Order: sequence, then structure tokens, then C-alpha cells
Amino acid sequence: MRKALLAILMVCLLVALSVRVYADQNLTISIIAPKNGSYVYPDFELRWSESGGVNRTEIYLDGSFITSLGPDVGSYYFEGLANGSREIIVRAITNNESAEDVIVVTVLTASADIAILSPKDGLITNSSSIIITWNVTGPIRQLRFSSSDLSEVVLDEGLRSYTLTLVTEGEVRMRLAAIDLRGTTITRSVTLIHDSSPPVCEVISPQDGQVIYRSTVLAHWSIYDDVSDITKADVYLDGAVSSNLTAGEELLSDLADGEHALKIVAYDAAGNRGEAIARFTVSVPFLARYGLFVGLAIVVGVGLVLPLSVRRRSKR
Repeated sequence: MRKALLAILMVCLLVALSVRVYADQNLTISIIAPKNGSYVYPDFELRWSESGGVNRTEIYLDGSFITSLGPDVGSYYFEGLANGSREIIVRAITNNESAEDVIVVTVLTASADIAILSPKDGLITNSSSIIITWNVTGPIRQLRFSSSDLSEVVLDEGLRSYTLTLVTEGEVRMRLAAIDLRGTTITRSVTLIHDSSPPVCEVISPQDGQVIYRSTVLAHWSIYDDVSDITKADVYLDGAVSSNLTAGEELLSDLADGEHALKIVAYDAAGNRGEAIARFTVSVPFLARYGLFVGLAIVVGVGLVLPLSVRRRSKR
């Protein structure tokens, strides 16, 4: 008899303990994503977590029942929702109780996009500043701009242009990011060449101030630019174009005595102008320049004088 009573007491104790354990496991459910008050696309995934021995989970949209899911399911995919505010309820149900979580999201069907209108990619400029302009469509929340010369700055979503001061010589990469209300980021970039320095022009010979004692001079020059290409180059001798080569040499002949000027003018692709000039003096000695003529004159003179002297002698 005692054994039977003891067995009954043990069973009652175990039942009481199991009921208490079950009571301690409160039924809970919490929506993980999307967050309450967020903006979403027409197609998005709803995710939640739950505890407390759930039998089934029910989904409601704007008060209407959507579906019932098993206890091992933690997500549901919405598709093709229309624009506007939507209330979503996720309800966890056991045999004798239920728990729910509610969020309100805004569905946006419009797609966001951004297009940089100017400057054009690959632009070469010598300007100290550049205006970047763009067009944005869709539900934009924020704009962010950055470049090689500037750390990222946050711009008002209504802006459509920004003036950037150019510091770096050479390639400057600009990046514009548009963040829409759903959190998606669309980025566009453009690269330009900043060249504010003139081409380097150098007259290698003759040297400025040099005196040359011959009428023929070998001119030698070079033209280059560290950032952009040379688009035009002219070499002038005493104001007249002598060559349009960016580098080379030319034999200048029959130069008159006196001062001469060899001048180089060049332009790069950014529109910068470079110039160099060498002034030199030609001073050819009289005999070096006219020695041949003097010699011919002497020969001719001798040729005329000798016959005359011979005739005079014969008459005597």
C-alpha cells in the first residue's frame, strides 16, 4: 500500500514540475526584418524569431490573413506589393495562447537611379575648379560625393550640382553615390585630367646670348608636358615659322650678321601655353664671309692688269 502511494506521489510531483517548466517557457515572437517604419521594395523577405513551443505561425497583411506556417519556419517572402503603407502582423499560436508582433513599412515601387551629366569622362582641363552636375530619379534619401581631392561629403538630396576645387595635377576621379529610402546605394563615377601647368619648352642650341662666328647654325630644341599631350608646337626664327616639330633639330643657313631670335611656342591638350626664346648674335669675320669674292676679285684684277702691262712693253 505504501509503495502504491509513493508511486502516486512521484507521478504527481513529475506532472507538477513539467507544468511549471512549460509555464516558464513564455510564448514570444519578434520580427527581425524589415524594421518597423522602414522603406521596402515591392518584393522583400519577412523574418522573425519565436520561442515557447509554437504550434503554427500566421501572417497578416493590412488585417487580412495571408498564410499559416509550421513552427520550424522563420521567414516569408512578399512579392508584388503596391506602393504605400503596409501593416504586417506575425502571430505565434499554441494550443491555448498566442503572441504577436506588428510592424508598419512603406512599399516603394519606383526605382532609383543617378546619371552624371557633366563633366564628360576623360575631360582635360586647366581650370582650378569644376562643376559636376547630375540627374537623380526615384526616392532618394541622401547624396554623397567624394574625389581624389576631397574626402566624402554628405549633400542634400535635392542638390543637382557641386563645385569642386581641383588641387591634384593629373587624374582626378570623382564619385557620386545616391542612397534611396530603402537603403540601396547607387554609385556613378567620372574621371578627368587636371593640367594647370604649361608645356616645357627648351632651346638646347643655340644658347641665349651666344655669339656665333659663322652664318650656319644648328638649332636644337625639345617640347614636352608631364600631364597631357602637346597639341600644337611652332618654332620661329626671327618671327617666321621654321618648324612645327615637338622635338628635333634644323640647320639654319645664310644667317645675316646681327641679332637673331629662335622662339618656341607650344600648347597642351588642356589649353596651357608654353614659350621659350634664345637670342643669339651672328658675327662672321669679313674674310670668312667674303674671302672667296675677294680672292676672285684679285684673280680677275691680276688677269686684267697683266695683259695691259705686256702691251705697253711691246710698244716700247
